[in-house]
Amino acid sequence: MKYVITGGPGVGKTTTLNELEKLGYSTLPEVARQIIAEQMPNGVLPWTNLFAFQKLVVTRQLDLESKVEGVTFLDRGLLDGLAYCWAGGIDVPLQLSHACRNAEYAGVFLLDRLPAYCTDAQRKESVEEAEKIHNALAEAYITHSYTPIRVPVLPPEERAKYILERIGGDRNGRML
Repeated sequence: MKYVITGGPGVGKTTTLNELEKLGYSTLPEVARQIIAEQMPNGVLPWTNLFAFQKLVVTRQLDLESKVEGVTFLDRGLLDGLAYCWAGGIDVPLQLSHACRNAEYAGVFLLDRLPAYCTDAQRKESVEEAEKIHNALAEAYITHSYTPIRVPVLPPEERAKYILERIGGDRNGRML
């Protein structure tokens, strides 16, 4: 069963996934950050060619998701790419559009935005852009018949426990 952890840039997704991993759960890292790291300094990047970048992301995301077994938490799902296209005002690549129609997730968790926002080498969005992406993410999942579960701002270990409680786990991370 695949569960998506999503939210705009800088909301603590990776930190929350690290906590879930500490509790023994399988996780998939954020594909977009992997590709940005690989493509720098002269490759396909979201801020230079978002369309081509999303094509790279969907190909790798589909490959990684096809190998998932058991309960696994994903740092972003396929519908995140759709939201990034919407927020960026670009056409959605056909492969991504098709993948979004066929995506199957057991649940989606939308992390509330943290009070402070920081950019880095792979997170270049302004605060306004990050908020626009965050809102597009909620819309993308809702449009595809998911009901994202909002995860409030909490310490990372509490966010992980909050998520587990909503999928039938206890506060110690064990499945019931």
